[in-house]
Amino acid sequence: EAYELYEKSQDYFRYIFGGSLKEKKQMKEIKIFCLLNQAMCKLKLGQYNDAKIRCEKALDIDNKNCKAIFRRGQAFAGLLEFDNAKRDFMTAIKMDPNNAVMR
Repeated sequence: EAYELYEKSQDYFRYIFGGSLKEKKQMKEIKIFCLLNQAMCKLKLGQYNDAKIRCEKALDIDNKNCKAIFRRGQAFAGLLEFDNAKRDFMTAIKMDPNNAVMR
């Protein structure tokens, strides 16, 4: 149910936000937030490929998003793609070495 709500919220972006730079930045931030929450929903459901896809969509918007990289690593681990998971985990830790969740 939460996944669907995040999906609907992304559809509303086209109607709510205008064309100013500030609004476009806000739209990107909210879209990433929704995509990462959808990824978490999919991770909790064991739907790792769908989680990975959501993370990659977030990374298409912001390729330096640490949380997206970390969650994609979790999805890779669930898919038993351990080399890819390790790469993402190491990248995320390098980006945010003080983050206790990643350690």
